[in-house]
Amino acid sequence: MMDNSMMLPVGTLLRAGTYKIEKQLSNGGFGNTYLVRNTAFGETMAMKEFFMKDYNVRTGSTVTVSVPDKKATFESQKEKLKKEAQRLRKLANAHLVRVHDLFEENATIYYVMDFINGETLAERLQRQGRSMTETEAMQVVTQMLDVLEFIHSQEPQLLHLDIKPANIMVDHGGCCYLIDFGSSKQVDSARDITVSSGVTMTRGYAPQELEDGRKDRIGSWTDLYELGATLYNLLTRQQPPTPSELVEDGPEAFFFPQSVSTKTRQLIMWMMTLSRKNRPQSVAEVRAWMGSDMQHANRLAGGIGDVTTDDTILNNRHRTAYDPDETDFAQYSKPDFNKKKPIKPDDQNNKGFPSERILLYIVGVIVGVVLLFAVPWGCDRSQIQNPEWDEEAATVYDDFDYTDSVPEEIDSVMVDTTAVWDPFDE
Repeated sequence: MMDNSMMLPVGTLLRAGTYKIEKQLSNGGFGNTYLVRNTAFGETMAMKEFFMKDYNVRTGSTVTVSVPDKKATFESQKEKLKKEAQRLRKLANAHLVRVHDLFEENATIYYVMDFINGETLAERLQRQGRSMTETEAMQVVTQMLDVLEFIHSQEPQLLHLDIKPANIMVDHGGCCYLIDFGSSKQVDSARDITVSSGVTMTRGYAPQELEDGRKDRIGSWTDLYELGATLYNLLTRQQPPTPSELVEDGPEAFFFPQSVSTKTRQLIMWMMTLSRKNRPQSVAEVRAWMGSDMQHANRLAGGIGDVTTDDTILNNRHRTAYDPDETDFAQYSKPDFNKKKPIKPDDQNNKGFPSERILLYIVGVIVGVVLLFAVPWGCDRSQIQNPEWDEEAATVYDDFDYTDSVPEEIDSVMVDTTAVWDPFDE
């Protein structure tokens, strides 16, 4: 519930009368948000005010720190908000909220941005009391991939690092916006983190490298993990499994409704792989997976080609032991084609053929000679049920990469993806 007592009253003028507060929108632990009007142009905008609910009080319009030993925290967090605004000001993308102004007043920071007439995805799930359909959720993911590709392509690279339903807004037209860059980081080509502020982690959405505080291991794969966790929440309304739960339970940590297709389940499990090296490394890889046929998608995700329709596979599949730091939680035992066949004891003790093998060898030669003269020369290919089998089989095996990891096989219940998404249907 919004606490209006610590917010500026409606009608307040800021920046020498440039902005007038029209409405108090919301307040949280680190700030207040207002609907304001630019008095010069008559434009409606949103304005964010830095205000730490637990440490700040308001004396008139001025913001002061009520807890003396928290003054340094207030100042550092204020600088963090300023950097967030400065970063966003430089970015222009259809799925980002554009920042128009930044200024200091009342002993705190304000920045003015586009007003999005909508709600966060977390608010939408709460309001509607149901999970999204696969069609709805994939429309969100498609838009978020667009904005992630954009910020990841910046120089230095920009990472969001706090993607979750509460940080994605959707307007009445169904357009989604990635908000709250307070935890974002810039990473240069040498993998140096150029922003020193801390990272806000949300349980279930943060991968292992964030939980461990390993800034040297974060990358585009970190944002993609969080997007996978977000997709899981949108489809299930359940808290995504934490890295420790994935270590303990593997694929059984996920609980999907029957309406979620196999391909989408596999996409989520791939994006939320424990090992950062086994996740998709870029938006392009995710797009290739989503736009491919099932066999190609499985191969990209380290899959095994055909997908079982047995719903009990999650419980019956035997997993190999693994090191959570290096091994995909969904990677299963697979043939090692480089491993030599074990030598049997009689092979070690006998350099020549044993007598039993000599007898079998002679019998085999005799049978071969008899068959050679009994079967007529040539082959009537019209009797072969599938004369193109050899060519098809060669194509299949050429397309299969035995070096790929093998994720869990899950059921292949598909959903109707032809429905039009009304983001605010009741």
